[in-house]
Amino acid sequence: MAAREVASVIDTELTVVALESTEAARSPRLEDLVVVLLGRDPLLARALAVRHRVFLDPQRLLKRILQENLEEAATKVHLQSIVPALPRVGVSLPESHLARQDRNAWVQGRL
Repeated sequence: MAAREVASVIDTELTVVALESTEAARSPRLEDLVVVLLGRDPLLARALAVRHRVFLDPQRLLKRILQENLEEAATKVHLQSIVPALPRVGVSLPESHLARQDRNAWVQGRL
């Protein structure tokens, strides 16, 4: 992850994810990781958010989703269940499929 203003000068074979927020790129928080994943794998982003909901700040997650213009991806995986103020843009996957995904998603790590 890198701030948008410096992402173009990074020379690497790895994928560079450019973020609008310089602060998020410099010192990412859980909400920032959820946002990065929304752009790559929305179901994994949901799994991370659902499993670690107690550590999330819904207001910060809302702000970051709006900053990165990811409302449609967030709606697809119904992040409104975690961030009620998030505007709906587009169509959500069926609740039954998301509930099954939530039960089967395996997320491991340390926060």
